[in-house]
Amino acid sequence: MKKYILVTFVIAGFILNSCKPNFKHLQKEESSYDITTESQLQDRDYVKKIEDLYDSGIEGNFIGKADINIYFKIFKQPKKEKAAILISSGRTEAAIKYKELIFDLYNNGYSIYIHDHRGQGLSGRMTENYDMGYIDDFQFYVDDMKYFYDNYLKPKKHKKIFLLAHSMGGAVGLTYLEQYPNDFNAAAFSSPMLGLTPPICGAVKLLSHPPFF
Repeated sequence: MKKYILVTFVIAGFILNSCKPNFKHLQKEESSYDITTESQLQDRDYVKKIEDLYDSGIEGNFIGKADINIYFKIFKQPKKEKAAILISSGRTEAAIKYKELIFDLYNNGYSIYIHDHRGQGLSGRMTENYDMGYIDDFQFYVDDMKYFYDNYLKPKKHKKIFLLAHSMGGAVGLTYLEQYPNDFNAAAFSSPMLGLTPPICGAVKLLSHPPFF
């Protein structure tokens, strides 16, 4: 009996690990982008530049569904830009958490648009308890983003508009793209839920190269 249990654990482990990517063959490449380094964040003058850019952003509010106030910030390139990026943040996050990312993207030629999802950051709440995370309908997140897009990004006639989404913002972004597939030229998601894959390749390897026979 113990033998079968051991074999089961070994097979399970093999399946779970068989799809992990192997990066040993990849060669180191120098980044062509101007990205903040850890050592630069130790420099007070450099950090002040990040703070100053964030403070210079245009901030505002609009009224979303159910009369909820939605806060946003815009960082528009004064000259020729590569593209505009809309950031959809994660659960409990706010625009202020992305100040370093905004700094890097802006310095690489992008205009940045970001809003605080309802129920977090400087946006309004749907309950009297300010600390409670609550929403009547997940669609409200999508509706808020659509309003932001139509009224603040679209009128600027950007050559390209990209979506950058993290965590819960990724779920919002995916739902948005299902409903409005033509609003963005490209999208990137940093969301743990998108990394869950079935062990199909592991099962195939077991069938083609059985480990115990």
